[in-house]
Amino acid sequence: MQIRQSDIQGKEVATLDGERIGRLHNVVMESTTGELTSLIVEPSEFIPEGFDLDADGRLDIPFSSVLSIKDMIVVKHES
Repeated sequence: MQIRQSDIQGKEVATLDGERIGRLHNVVMESTTGELTSLIVEPSEFIPEGFDLDADGRLDIPFSSVLSIKDMIVVKHES
């Protein structure tokens, strides 16, 4: 199944426990392979433990943490 970046832009991002952590701002891919490497998420007010902010104040979540992309994007914590 293919998903366009424009279809998921601004989509809500939540943990497997249902904790909403923000909205998708952008995706990052490896320029040589095209492999998706991470999601850049504009955080909500509360940042759950296990997630760090980057220099721009956004969450940089490894793409390997993505469990599902449907009505919202569901991610797991990677310790």
